[in-house]
Amino acid sequence: MALLKAASEYVSFQGGNLIEGYPIVPKMKIMPDVFGWTGVVNTFDRAGFTACPTTSRSRKIVRLAVRPLKRDR
Repeated sequence: MALLKAASEYVSFQGGNLIEGYPIVPKMKIMPDVFGWTGVVNTFDRAGFTACPTTSRSRKIVRLAVRPLKRDR
């Protein structure tokens, strides 16, 4: 969760307004790390991301809208 929060703050600070992620849907209780490096869908759900349409059963597409910060350049 902390990494997703930091990412949303960074995108906002850079003037972005949307974050997209591709978390997996775990099929096992214990999953090898190599399959989970993009994150698991429950974490993105708790961070406020919204699921988007996808054809994959194992990977979701999720998005979070953020408010871009105006900053001096």
